[in-house]
Amino acid sequence: MTNTQSHQSLLETCIKNCFDCLRDCENFATACLDSDMVQMMAQSIKLCRDCADTCDICARFMSRNSDLHAHKKFSFPLDSLVG
Repeated sequence: MTNTQSHQSLLETCIKNCFDCLRDCENFATACLDSDMVQMMAQSIKLCRDCADTCDICARFMSRNSDLHAHKKFSFPLDSLVG
């Protein structure tokens, strides 16, 4: 496997993990909204929705090879999203 193929494979894994996280966050937020303790869960719902939005934009940046996906304010080691 070449370095380019390895990077592409890692990138695809990161994109998949971001979309998986987005789904999980949205599902958790929905479950919280359906809970009898929805008021107690308000902060968790907000955090999950923010996390889902962050995962979405990161995956979209990586998918279109945006310059922003490598920007220091948004970037982190791709290895941190794998595993």
